[in-house]
This record gives sequence, structure tokens and C-alpha cells, in this order.
Amino acid sequence: MIARAGSVGSLLLLVAVVLGAPRAAPAQSLTLEPIATGLARPVDIAHAGDGSGRLFIVLQGGRIVIHDGAGVLAPPFLDVTSLVSCCGERGLLGLAFHPDYASNGFFYVNYTDGSGDTVIARYRVSADPDLADPGSADILLTVAQPYTNHNGGQLRFGPDGFLYIGLGDGGSGGDPENRAQDLSELLGKILRIDVDGGPPYSIPPDNPFVGVAGARPEIWARGLRNPWRFSFDRLTGDLFIADVGQGAREEVDFQPAGSSGGENYGWRLMEGSSCFDPPAGCNDGSLALPIIEYGHVDGNCSITGGYRYRGARLPALAGQYLYADFCSGRLWTAAEEVDAAWTSYETLRTTARFSAFGENEAGDLYIAHLAQSAGTVYRIGFTTPSDHSGDNRADILWRNTDSGGTVLWQMNGFDREDVQSIGAPDPVWQVRGLADFDADAKADILWRNTVTGAAVIWLMDGFTKRAAGGIGAASLDWQVAGTGDFDGDAKADILWRNTTTGAALVWKMDGLSKAAAGGIGGAPLVWEVAGVGDFDTDAKSDILWRNTDSGSAVIWRMDGFDKLAAGTVGTTSLDWKVRGVGKFDRDGRSDILWRNTSNGNTVIWQMNGFSKEASASIGAPLPVWRVAGLGDTDGDGQSDIIWRDTGTGEVVAWRIDGLERAAAQAIGSVPLVWQVQ
Repeated sequence: MIARAGSVGSLLLLVAVVLGAPRAAPAQSLTLEPIATGLARPVDIAHAGDGSGRLFIVLQGGRIVIHDGAGVLAPPFLDVTSLVSCCGERGLLGLAFHPDYASNGFFYVNYTDGSGDTVIARYRVSADPDLADPGSADILLTVAQPYTNHNGGQLRFGPDGFLYIGLGDGGSGGDPENRAQDLSELLGKILRIDVDGGPPYSIPPDNPFVGVAGARPEIWARGLRNPWRFSFDRLTGDLFIADVGQGAREEVDFQPAGSSGGENYGWRLMEGSSCFDPPAGCNDGSLALPIIEYGHVDGNCSITGGYRYRGARLPALAGQYLYADFCSGRLWTAAEEVDAAWTSYETLRTTARFSAFGENEAGDLYIAHLAQSAGTVYRIGFTTPSDHSGDNRADILWRNTDSGGTVLWQMNGFDREDVQSIGAPDPVWQVRGLADFDADAKADILWRNTVTGAAVIWLMDGFTKRAAGGIGAASLDWQVAGTGDFDGDAKADILWRNTTTGAALVWKMDGLSKAAAGGIGGAPLVWEVAGVGDFDTDAKSDILWRNTDSGSAVIWRMDGFDKLAAGTVGTTSLDWKVRGVGKFDRDGRSDILWRNTSNGNTVIWQMNGFSKEASASIGAPLPVWRVAGLGDTDGDGQSDIIWRDTGTGEVVAWRIDGLERAAAQAIGSVPLVWQVQ
């Protein structure tokens, strides 16, 4: 029990926000948490909509496996390997569950058969909910494929209850037979059929080409090269179609929910917004142009379409569309602006081969990495180093410098949702970092004994210390300089600096275990670690150094123990100090917060790797105010700034939007014996 003016009881009277220390706490970062590994070529992810919470993962060779929340079940849900021609762009490519699956047990698959043709078939679940009946197959549709590529493969039920089918243009290159524009062909189209009619299916009477001479009535939209993947916005019903380009452009096409169908998305007349065949005069004004497109630069070559995020777990992603590139391993988020234009942000740069996105019933998003035997399905998330509860909002950890009392406030913007004491370690134990060491999307606490040098991690789940363990000891000339995920495994690592020699090393962490340790070089002691953050969106933390003599700032781009590159990002006078590294503008890259110790002026540098793309002053509080921490207090994906009056203990929060201060609010006054960790 804490019995002084700065007690828990006193703290309960305050309204404050929670953040980590500015040096050790980059803002929210998009993360990939592996939930299923060792998969053979995963190409689709779906849920059954039956309340079970299961994910169904499609493997290109012909199997569908279930992830039940704990792991992948054996045997597979369905095995049709004997029917499937694999691989390249062929195989078992798509899966969709009937909207009434919970009662009728029907699901639908899209695969390439032994003749190389596309087959759409219906199956039924068996009496065992984790096993399909392989003998229940009914073939609804077979589409001849003239070449081995551009099969499409996507299946999804729309909000109208009809089954939508994505088909590529038949392959080769340049659509030599112009099938995507030919209404007598199903290739290069999105189809729409009623699987409850038939047999084997019926045509919805409002399909746009019903009754048009020579046209296939199944066609819903045309002019597609190889739609890989499409999805419906679960809130609005809008349709997003990612279409793989020929040799220059990748695109995302859009169909509003109120559309009556019939859109022509341009291929082969156009590739993206550029003419293809003919090379000029290709658009008479009737074509639907993409809402998003990008070029074949920096390794980009094949889009993988995703979803517009409508889940509750990641409020910073609300309404944003996610997509990736199979070749470059990049992942983007795209936000709709007020004028219906879309702005994309590169959020992650990886070495993965992203083959598919998927949603679960709650709207959480998943993404698959294609590999022959080491394929992986990841859950997409954010990591907020000071978010101990997993709600993607920064919390505040307060420490009483006299008693060691430690209090956690769970926050929602400026509102306190809950407050509890989490313990009172002896003051010789100091908090040296708040980070997620076990990839559970919840911040843990790194402690260091200032007498013995021992280091301990508390694995946290909200207010609960669910596990704790010593991770080793180091002599006291080694100090924790920061925490970050230096190897991209979604688990925070520890950066150490020797205060005598200048040497630096990284401990790669796996929960309470030190998985590996390695030196990363060193620098003269005139160079100090000023911050840790991901400045180039490769999902790996980098190191910001500052020269205390010259004022020069340098970034080391890191990959585990390896320094990939180093570059100078600027030089300032020594009255400018780095006060934090955070993400202020949703582009996925860490930025730098500077403060002038003479006049209080505060400036943000927006970074792109080694380059300062923009900078601006966001205000000049009196020098008595210091930056107590950075953190995303409201879950909007942008770091906010917490200020503390060093004379009165008053706390003020600034909400930041890029280079602008969007709002400011006084949020309480805390006795100075309590410090934000």
C-alpha cells in the first residue's frame, strides 16, 4: 500500500494519459503476428460465418486446413489434391462459404482441374464440423482456360447473397484474343450467379447483360486482366478489385454498392490509367478508371488485393483499404479523402511473398506468405509499446520514485478507463523499456537492477503480470539504450550500450528468453543513442544517433545484428535535443521530435529512410514544460505528445496530425514524486 501524497488514491482523482518514455517508445507500427507456419503454398483465407471463430486456409496444392485459434488442425478440412492441377498460377485458388452455411453446410471452391480448366464446385460439411464430405461435390461451372496463367480464382458472396467469381483473361500476355472485352467470353470478368437456383445455378435477373444478344448473362463486370483478389466492404457493400497489370502498372478498381453492374475496367484497352492497346485514344469516357495504381518500380510487379478494415481491434485502420505486392513484399494502407480520392501509404516493407488477405468474423485481417513448405499466415496488428491491454491505445505507467509504487492507467484518448496498482518493486529496480517481447500485441515491462545489473521482464496482460523472469545480467557500464524489433519477428529486442567503450549490442528476445546476442559495432562516446524506430517501413527497428559535439544526426538501418546502411539525416545546433521518435503522419515511418532547450520551440522532422521529407514547428511551450512521453493515446495511428510541468506536475496532451497540433488539453496534475515511465 502506498501511504503518501502521491498514492494510488490520489492518482485516482486525476485525468491523465499513458505513454512510454520518449526514447524507448516508437508509435504504433503495423505488425505481422504469425498464427500458422509450415504451410504448403497458402493462397486464400476465409471464415465460415458460423460463429465458430475458425479460419479456413486454402493451400494451392488442393487442401483446405482449419486454424481453430490455437493451431492448425489435422487432418485437413478438405483434400482434393487428386483433382487439382498445381502450381504456377493454377491450383486450388478460392473458397467461399454460403451465407447460410451454419444451417445448410454448403461451401464453394475454385480450382484448376487436370485439363487446366477452371472449375467452380460446391461441397458440404460432414457430421464432423471440422471435416468436409469429399463425396458431396457438385460442379456448378467449368471454364476452359486457353493458357496456363491468369486463372483469377477468387470467390466471395456479396451482400446480396449471390456468388461472385473472379476470372483472369485466359493468359499468355497482352490478352491476345481480347477476351476481357468480349462479352461472349467469361474470361477477364467478374461473374455473379445465384447458387440457390438452378441446377446448377441461375442468373440473377438484374445482371447487366441479361437479354443482351451474344453476351454471357453471368457477367457482372468486364475488362479485367487477372483479378487477384477482390473483396466487399462489410459495412457499405462496396466492391474493391485488385487487378494484376501487364508490365507497367498495378491497380485497384472500385464498384460502389449501389451499382447495377456492367462496369468496364479497361483491360486490354488500358493498363491502369494508361493506354495499352491501342497505345493512344483508348478511352471514350465509358471506362471505369482505378482508384489506386502504382508502377513497377522498386521490385513491384503483382498486386494482391485486401480488404477495407472494419474491425474493432485496430481503430487506427478504420475505413482504410489494405493491399500488398507479391514481388516486392510491400504492404500499403489507403485512405479515402473527402473528394473520393484515395491516398496510399507504404506501411511495411518485407521479404514476404504476399498471396492473399483474409478476414475473420470479427473483421480482423490476416495475410498469407506463399512458400513451398514454409508458408505462413499472419494476423495484422499494431504494436504500441506502451499499450499493455492490447486495445491499440497508449497506456500510462507511473512510478513513485520514493516508494517504487507502480500504477497503470488504461486510457482511451483523454479518458481514463481504469486504474490499478501493479506492484511496488524496490526503487533499485528501474523501468528501462516498455515493449512487446512475446508478440502478443501487449506491452511488457523491462526492469533493470541498478545495483546488480540484473534484467527482468514482466509479461503483461492489462493489469496482470502473467509471467516474469530474469533474462540475464550485465555489468553496470552496459546500459539499456532502447528497445525495438531489430529482426522483424514481431518481438521486441534490447539495445545495449557500453558507457566506457561505446560498443553496442543487441539481445534478440523471445518472451522471457534471450534467443541470441550479438555486437552491432560501436561509436565514440560523443555519439549517443537518441532514439529507436522504423524509419524505412521494413518492419525492423533502426537506430538514431546524435553527436553531442557537432550536432550531427545519423541513422543506422538495421537487420538483426547487421547494420545494412548508415546515413546522415541532418545537423542542428546543440541547443536542439531529440525528445522522441514517433509516427506522426500514418505513413508507417518513424519521425523525429526535436526541442530547443533555450526557447522551447518544438519541431517534427518527417522522415523517409535517411531523408527528411518535411519539417515544421508545432509550438514553443515554456522551457519549464518537458516532453514526458510519446504515444498514440486515441488509437488513430499517430503519435501524440504528453507534456509535464516540472514545477507543478501538471500534465497536458497534444494530439498531433502530421506536422500540425490538432488539439491540446490539460489532463490533470500529478505530484512530482510520480514520474511517467
